Amino acid sequence: MSYITKTNPDEMTFGTSLQGYITATYAELVELFGKPHDFFDDYKTDAEWYVEFDDGTVATIYNWKNGRNYCGPDAPAVENITSWNVGGLTEAALDKVLEVSTDYRLNVEFNSLSYAKRRMLLDHEKRHGEALHNRIWSNDPVDRVINDDLRD
Repeated sequence: MSYITKTNPDEMTFGTSLQGYITATYAELVELFGKPHDFFDDYKTDAEWYVEFDDGTVATIYNWKNGRNYCGPDAPAVENITSWNVGGLTEAALDKVLEVSTDYRLNVEFNSLSYAKRRMLLDHEKRHGEALHNRIWSNDPVDRVINDDLRD
């Protein structure tokens, strides 16, 4: 799925409203969408991204009333915020943001495995024709794959 992060609001981003929430670190969002833009309400919001997906779906990702701009110096710095709102014109905005962030996390998780565990996982996928590394969420996916193999 391709998307672009816009640096300026335009008519596509006006009128978006809350569609749901995402839990992510600020660093993850910067990795996925680049630095947040500078056109946001600096009273209730500390960071915001405008994202347009290849099918025209528009999403906004922002914190709302949980950072220092609204809560003061005792609130988390933007780099420590992990609860983000996702806005859009439809629920598709939330679905697409969740898909991108899930793919990113799974890729990071897969790449953090040792070479031997990645090799075992990919070998299992080749034998069984399913992309397990794209959907496994456990502390040790290879152990789960091995256990599944034993049942086959």
